[in-house]
Formats: sequence, structure tokens, C-alpha cells
Amino acid sequence: MNAPSATEQDYWDEVYGKETPTGETAPSVEAAPEDDLTERRRGEFTHADQAAVLARDLLAGRYKFTKGLGWLRWDGRRWRGCPVEVVRDEIAEHYRRFIDAEHTRVLADAGGGWAGVSKADQAYLASLNRLLAKPWLDAVTSLASGKVLVEADDFDAHPDLLNAANGVVNLATGDLAPHDPALLMRKITPIAYRPDALADPGLARVLECLPDTEVLSWTQVRLGQAATGYVPPDDLLVLFQGGGANGKSTLMGGVMKALGEYAATVDDKVLLDDSSSHSTERMELFGARLGLTEEVPGGRKLDMNKIKKIVGTPLMQARRMRCDPVTWQPTHALFITTNSQPIVGDTDHGAWRRLAKLTFPLRYRPEGEPLEGIDDRRGDTGLRARMETGDPDLLEAVLAWLVDGSRRWYAGGRAMPPIPRRVREDTRAWRAETDLILSFIDDRLVLGAESCVLSTDLYDEFTSWMEAQGINAWSAKTFKPRLLEHPTAQAAKVTAARSKTYDDLDRPAKKARMGWPVGQQNVVRNVRFRRDDEHEDDDHTAAETPNQQALPEADEM
Repeated sequence: MNAPSATEQDYWDEVYGKETPTGETAPSVEAAPEDDLTERRRGEFTHADQAAVLARDLLAGRYKFTKGLGWLRWDGRRWRGCPVEVVRDEIAEHYRRFIDAEHTRVLADAGGGWAGVSKADQAYLASLNRLLAKPWLDAVTSLASGKVLVEADDFDAHPDLLNAANGVVNLATGDLAPHDPALLMRKITPIAYRPDALADPGLARVLECLPDTEVLSWTQVRLGQAATGYVPPDDLLVLFQGGGANGKSTLMGGVMKALGEYAATVDDKVLLDDSSSHSTERMELFGARLGLTEEVPGGRKLDMNKIKKIVGTPLMQARRMRCDPVTWQPTHALFITTNSQPIVGDTDHGAWRRLAKLTFPLRYRPEGEPLEGIDDRRGDTGLRARMETGDPDLLEAVLAWLVDGSRRWYAGGRAMPPIPRRVREDTRAWRAETDLILSFIDDRLVLGAESCVLSTDLYDEFTSWMEAQGINAWSAKTFKPRLLEHPTAQAAKVTAARSKTYDDLDRPAKKARMGWPVGQQNVVRNVRFRRDDEHEDDDHTAAETPNQQALPEADEM
């Protein structure tokens, strides 16, 4: 390489300080600040110099670029994705104004007429037209992107904040601040946050569908927590179930609209046992705060292996079609609505600790239809229409209710409130209907009793119970381990043993008059058979308490 001239060498040393183009070590000279360099070279018409000027004077503060999200433009409330053509067109308009100004300046200097313009100035003005050529615009746009480059995960990185139509809400305090481009918020809800909107009488009508005040309070905190960017600390997936016209769809429809882009509708393939599902469906949860799977078909089986990958997991991975996999830290809480509850095949504690069910008991009847039961109510068609059409007053009330729930969650130390008794009972009933061992226990056994039963009696009782359900009985080798390994039995310390003394032996009613066994027998301890006149919730049957405790309490779930 030829040695640079003295002037070139001085310039190189001033800018770079240590190494010259010849590879020699130059005296250490502090590099010029980038803005100084940009200003000094703003008249140089190279792609790199013009990109630096454009980024500083035209794009900074108004545009950002990320490799994963492309170009984004500040619209006064959030960073919105925009095609590269928009950026390129703005640069082109900038150059058109610049060229027009240069023409005006040169003509003024020449006395106002072309006759006085020198050939050098004419050549200069003609050369400016290349700034409007697409290859030039593409080149400077591409180079300028590096000057406004940010990482994709820098966006929406404030879990305590919610970007509303009228400002940024601090979910911990309920305070409202102006929109701020420095917060790098992409998502927004189109609904304004107005705390006084809680007084809207339509909100009370929407919430009437919840069965009692304890459930109402718990639901508000759960949904308020879902408005934050944190996953629920109890890893719970909540199922809202009830027959048609019970208010759950109106409630959750309002919540989804109130949260805007922070809410995501999740395909049921993400949850169900479905061989046709693909990881692309999980991408719907990327960056979402509240995920809702609507109207899951009744009788379909939840795939707990899939659920464990999206609930209570530190990292998620999925990909869009024809794209590389993406790994991210979850930010969502997940809810399901359904008319008929799905099936859960797993009986282990790890599966059921992730699930909770709330039954919506009311049935709203239109005008002209009789109110037949104690849970029947007269429907308000105007209320549902207001929600479906996005009535701003009603949705502002829903958003204010959600933010109030968020504040309560923060005030409680970011811990979830205890699960209401109603929800625990609904969840246990769901589990009993889909868990054959638990159903059998509830119908025929009392756990925790200071008794034992013969293994043969226990299996005979199970086979008769299965036949009564119209189900083919399992083999004894299948039944006994499943019973002993069931979390409910383990919680009551039900164990298998060998015994030849039978002072504490309990036998089913149909064998009560039979003789006592002789010799050593296989028994199961800490259990007895339920009598025909006993019910699971009888107060006088103290030994039934372990059955009731089998469902984990709030701090366990």
C-alpha cells in the first residue's frame, strides 16, 4: 500500500489515533466525536457520510431499526412497524427539498437567471440528481439503519407499565404518565385509562356473572396480574366453564378488547392432544401478556405435556413458518373458556397443580323466555352489544377494573390471593369426573381412616364400581399401583402391607357378615369403605378430611 500524503496522514491520525493505513503505529490522538466527524463531512456525497447525516438529522428519535422487527416509526404513542419503503421515501423527500434549495441558492448567487450560472455550478446541480436514484436511496437507507439500530428485545421491556391510548400506566400505582419514545413501547391498547370509569353501571352488570364476592375479588386480581408482563407466580391455567349465555364470553371479550395488543387469542391446538399441531401456534404467545383460548371443544383431551411447555416454564421456543426458532422468556397468563369441560388424562400432582376451574352458574334469558331456575337472569342485550361494538365508556371501565386488580396484586407483594372455596370445589369436581381413581375414592372410600382393607376386597369394590359406570375394569396389577401412586392416596399415607392381625380390618357392607380371613393377607392401610348412608361432605365423618385436602391449596397451586 502506498504511504498516504502528509495531509491524509494527519487526518487519519486525528480520527483513528493509533494505526495508519501503512500499518505503522501512529501517535495516540483522541478520536473525534462521531457527531463532529459527521458535521465536518456532511458535504461529502458518499453513501456512508450521507447515511450518518440522515440518521442524525432526519431519522434519530423518529425511526428505529431492528434485525428481527425491521423498521419502526414513532407515531406519538408507540413504535409502530413500517415498511422500508416509507423510510426510503422520507429520505427521498429530504433530498428533493435539499436539491430544490440548492437550485434556489445557486440561481440567487448568479443573479436570478440561468445565464449567470457557471458550468461548474451547472455540473454540481446536475450531479445532485443521483441522490434521487433508487440505488443511491437503497444504499443510504441500508447504511443509516445501523445508526439507529436497537435490539428487538429492548422493546416492550417494562413489565410494570401498560401503554394506553392516553398515556403510560404504572400498573403498580395506577399513575398515568405521557407517552415516551425512550420507553421503546411497541404494543398499545386503544382504550384510554380513566380510573373514574369504574363507576360505569355497565361494569357491574358485566361482573354479575361471577358467582360470589370472593370469586369476583380473586378473578379481578388474576386478570389484573395478567395485564402485567410477569407470568403468574402460581403457574395456574384457569378454565372458565359454563353453558351458553352465562356471561363469561362478554366478560372475557371485554378484557381482550381493553388490553388491545397485550392480549392474544391462542389456537386450541396449543393445549389439546392434536397430532396436527405445530410450534408456530405457540408464537401467538410471543410477547403476549394475556393469552385466551376460546370455546375449547368439550370432551377433547388436554395435552399436559404441551401445557407444561407454556405454563410455568422459564423459557419458550417456537418459530414462524419458514423462519428460524425463537427462544424467549414468557410474559403471559393463560385462560380457557369452554361450554363443556375438556378431559385431563393425567392424575399426577404436576398436572393438576397447573389447573383451576371456575363454573359460571348463571343463565341469561332473553325477553319472552321464562326464568325457570334460581340461576336464571334476564339478559341485557344492549350490554353485550356495547361490548361487541367496542363502546369506549364500557371498555374504559373494564380497563380501569383490570388496573385496579394489578394494583392489588402489587400491593399484596406480587403473590396470588388464596384460591376461593368455590374454585377449589369446581376444580375437584372436574378432576373427579375425568380422574377415575379419584372418582372411585370419592364414591366408595374414606382415606385417612385408622383402618385397613383387604386388597382383594378393594379390587372387587373397584371392579363393581367400574361396571356401574359402564367401563371395562382394569386388571388388579394395573389398579393397585395407580391407587397407591395417586396424589390423593399418597397425601393420606395410604400404603400396601402384609398382615395377619385384623383388629382394624374394614370390609364392604356386602361382605360384613362373612368370616374373617385366616393367615397372612395383602392389605391396604389408612383406608376404609364408605357406607351407603355416608356422603363425602358429611360433617360426622372426621376421617374424610384427607380426601378434601387432596386438591392443593392456593400456596401450593
